[in-house]
Amino acid sequence: TDGTESPILAEDGGDGHDKPRLRYGELVILGYNGYLPQGDRGRRRSKFVLHKRTEASGVKRSKHYIVQSPQTSKAILDANQHSISYTLSRNQAVIVEYKEDAETDMFQVGRSSESPIDFVVMDTLPGDKKDAKVMQSTISRFACRILVNRCEPAKARIFAAGFDSSRNIFLGTKHDLEKLIDAINAGRPQCPVGLNTLVIPRKVNIGDQVNQPYVYLNCGHVQGHHDWGQDENTGARRCPMCLELGPVVTLCMGLEPAFYVDVGAPTYAFNPCGHMATEKTVKYWANVEIPHGTNGFQAVCPFCATPLDGATGYIKLIFQDNLD
Repeated sequence: TDGTESPILAEDGGDGHDKPRLRYGELVILGYNGYLPQGDRGRRRSKFVLHKRTEASGVKRSKHYIVQSPQTSKAILDANQHSISYTLSRNQAVIVEYKEDAETDMFQVGRSSESPIDFVVMDTLPGDKKDAKVMQSTISRFACRILVNRCEPAKARIFAAGFDSSRNIFLGTKHDLEKLIDAINAGRPQCPVGLNTLVIPRKVNIGDQVNQPYVYLNCGHVQGHHDWGQDENTGARRCPMCLELGPVVTLCMGLEPAFYVDVGAPTYAFNPCGHMATEKTVKYWANVEIPHGTNGFQAVCPFCATPLDGATGYIKLIFQDNLD
């Protein structure tokens, strides 16, 4: 979908009802003088009007419980059940189930063009930088949800994160991901060329670091920085392990837990940026097409918004340590 179909955006009340719908209010995006540069279309526009829905669409908290594997729990697998999963540790999570609320209307805002999002919002560029390219989006795909009381319209609440197409929200903790990094580094992965210990950073370091791991994007072997096998014309490097020639990029952990679809070891990386994540996470995002330009779509790394390259958009990492 390109975000053009939405049953709640008609401002003239011409939806077959004799009585005009109650107008809750408006959401106006800063930086636009009444319209988007490409024109307002459907769910993508500079101003959104919140009307009272024909039928209540809100949800309210029902019950919660602790599970060991949230991905296989009944609430997560049920596409008709709204639920939020809070990760406590690698083997424990709290699931909060929600039920229909006849007293509220729910509206969702985000960058995704999937059907649960009522208002599609993209990054705003300053007037003097309209031709610049957004390298890293500041808006989540499912950014937030707004609940408005149908009987008391002045009462509106906004909550972080929105429900996806499966009516789920996954909220992890950055602390858990940092512990995964510590576990990998505790295995003391080595560079097979320099024989030095590699350390996966939590953030990309500026300049060449002796312990910084690099990955060969054509084969997945992880090594340290060295000048062996570099092609003078293309800058590509030949992997000392398998002699595959191709680009090399630094490795860095993807730390935003909201982008993960499961809990596991980060044994894959996005191509070409090198952000590490779990197998299910990279495969999920490699198949999600994000709006690009006025009428194009492309898969991007969720951690840096870099367009994905290669046949798959990701690579399996091969460490020279106990992860093999």
